[in-house]
Amino acid sequence: MALKQLSIWRNTSSISESEIIQIHGDSDKTFPIKLIRAPHTIVKNAGHFMVYKKAEIITKVIRQIIIVN
Repeated sequence: MALKQLSIWRNTSSISESEIIQIHGDSDKTFPIKLIRAPHTIVKNAGHFMVYKKAEIITKVIRQIIIVN
């Protein structure tokens, strides 16, 4: 229940959705992809520790985002 509430939490701060870039793994059991509204990038076969286990992919995605912006 708590994890579901975290995943659907609506932040009331002034940050616009255009400023948020979410990279999410499709195998994340902590925050299942079905609860994520609109991630910027979905990493296949990646779970909650994808930053560690899929570091090369995450680095590539972040570099592409930085270059575009």
